Amino acid sequence: MASVTFPTEYGGSGITITDDADPQTGLDGTGYITRFVPALQQGLAMTGHAVQKAGEADSSAQTATSAAQQASADRDSINLDLQTLNGLVADADASAVAAAGSATTASNMADAVAQATATYASVSAGLAATADTEYFRVIEAPEAERVSVYRNDAGSATPITTYYTKTGVDARQAAAVRLNRSLQRGGDLGQTLHSDFAYNAYGLGGVMSGGVDTTLEGEELFTVNRFTPKFVWQPSGPKGEMRLTEVAPNTLARAWNPETGESLGALIEPSATNFLTFSGFQNGLTDAQVRGGLISAVTTGWNGELPQNGIAFAHDGSVSTWAYKGFGLVDGINYTFSVFIEMDDGLPPVFNTGQAATDDFSFVLGGAQMQPTSSEYVGSGVYRVSAQKTGDATANVNIGVVKYVNNTNRTFKVSGYQLEQGTVATSYIPTNGAPVTRAADDVSRTLGGEFNAEQGTVLVSFDTPINYTGHKFAATLGDSNFDRVSSGLSSGTGVFAQVRGSSGITAVGVSVTPGSKVFVAISYNNVTGDCAFAVNGVSNVGVNTFTTNNPRLLIGSENASAKLSSTVNYCKYIPRALSAAELEELTAI
Repeated sequence: MASVTFPTEYGGSGITITDDADPQTGLDGTGYITRFVPALQQGLAMTGHAVQKAGEADSSAQTATSAAQQASADRDSINLDLQTLNGLVADADASAVAAAGSATTASNMADAVAQATATYASVSAGLAATADTEYFRVIEAPEAERVSVYRNDAGSATPITTYYTKTGVDARQAAAVRLNRSLQRGGDLGQTLHSDFAYNAYGLGGVMSGGVDTTLEGEELFTVNRFTPKFVWQPSGPKGEMRLTEVAPNTLARAWNPETGESLGALIEPSATNFLTFSGFQNGLTDAQVRGGLISAVTTGWNGELPQNGIAFAHDGSVSTWAYKGFGLVDGINYTFSVFIEMDDGLPPVFNTGQAATDDFSFVLGGAQMQPTSSEYVGSGVYRVSAQKTGDATANVNIGVVKYVNNTNRTFKVSGYQLEQGTVATSYIPTNGAPVTRAADDVSRTLGGEFNAEQGTVLVSFDTPINYTGHKFAATLGDSNFDRVSSGLSSGTGVFAQVRGSSGITAVGVSVTPGSKVFVAISYNNVTGDCAFAVNGVSNVGVNTFTTNNPRLLIGSENASAKLSSTVNYCKYIPRALSAAELEELTAI
């Protein structure tokens, strides 16, 4: 137990303060309510006493000096009382010691105040643990980059201040470096909004400044609405290996290149449902669980569920078939079936356009064997292999994997399964006893002073998915209720860019290879009515006037029903109309 006594001879009242829960002297428990402020008052009183004594000592020292000079001049006229002088010096020494003790006490009290302002993981936790008028701190970022101080005002948190930790300062400096690098890479043509999702670098300027002059964090620039978490492959293992990582709701999810470990950009997806009752992955998402385990037998008579462990397929000299019955595919609806497979030799799975003896496997989907249509390496030796099927109410609706005999005698593990509507395989959706729906990524920014109603340019870069149908918007300025400029995908034209205004729709479409990266730029000049387009360095021009009462930039969508399912790399808004030649330069980067 530690204690502090404030003696009367040094200006105190004689009280003693302890750090325990003693009902008379303790600061612990509720004792701080009645004794903390008196303790500070005693410290101030003793400090004042020390100052007084120091002044008296200084005055006495001056008097003694004068007396000594007078004594030297006239020893017979002055009888210097050395005993009195020594007493004054002793008092000064004692006062100095008391002042030092008071300073130590004050320092200890300051430390106690700092320690009493506890840090909590959330505002709600801080409010629950403090009383009215008490202060608490909250770590605002998962990486402890920012700490905010709040006061509990009758159960409500009043913000007092926010400060950056060293980690936060380092992160902001790194963001500035990334922004500078991305601007050098993308060029600065006077854009006021610069979003490099691959570098995680964001900037904002004003129309008058002609460039980007403020470095921001992603959450400071964009609003992300997704009320469920999502799971993506990110380099989160102890050695940087790719692992399935949960991204919290209302947070941008980033896609990664599993071979280079570099970010590809923001993973934008529509709402999707994994109809399989058990997806195969376990909670916790450790490496062993992601890879899957083994079960000794294949269960038949499936009732809408898949086993929770991976199934090992080994060459046994004949065709091995694993199939389940009982899942109804709605007639006429497109489905995508994905299997997460780990090949034991670490090499990609082999399949051809037809079912052949050299193939590793095919799918059973809707009663017929099908060749997979896409294979994507997602990291840690795992491949996501997918196939599409249109529901047929008359078909025998089996679902599963067929293992073929092949001349390489390869084996593999199936560690996860997903069945969803649509023609594009989306990110993994875990299930554990019931189908699960993941909410759509709605990413937008309402433009303010940077928006130029007379003229402007929008640039977006994104990866085209392997399979897509209909119009899927990558970026839209405005929305479906107003005139707009937009870019995206169309099953008929490949990549398109369009201005929808007073003259209807003026557009250009360019065919691209599915799975490739594209750059799309659109400029509008509402004074002349001119508009220009460019896709991957190929430009075109048109005449249209774009107006909007809703200067809102949507990333990856036009509205909830026209969501892109892909990775967005860049998005820029430039408050002036660029020429077709300039758009070619931008999109040819």
